Amino acid sequence: MNVVGCHDAGGVLLQYLFDAGESEAWMSEQELHMISEERARDEVGAGNMLKKHANMEETVEDYADVIRQLADRANQLIEQDHPDRSVLTF
Repeated sequence: MNVVGCHDAGGVLLQYLFDAGESEAWMSEQELHMISEERARDEVGAGNMLKKHANMEETVEDYADVIRQLADRANQLIEQDHPDRSVLTF
């Protein structure tokens, strides 16, 4: 999703921060699914949990590209001496 008015330097940073926030929310949601202490009661349940785990693992691996792109965008803003780059450094 694009934040309105992203054509100037401030808009580029706002878009990055919006996208980073969306990604953080997505990861937090996935974390809740992964820390579940749900246990299988039988072999069928265990098989279903394995499938669910495999799907989750694939989804997280696919999302890793989004995170890499965010990191690249942050590095570009820092390298371009963006006026507000201090919000991107740790």
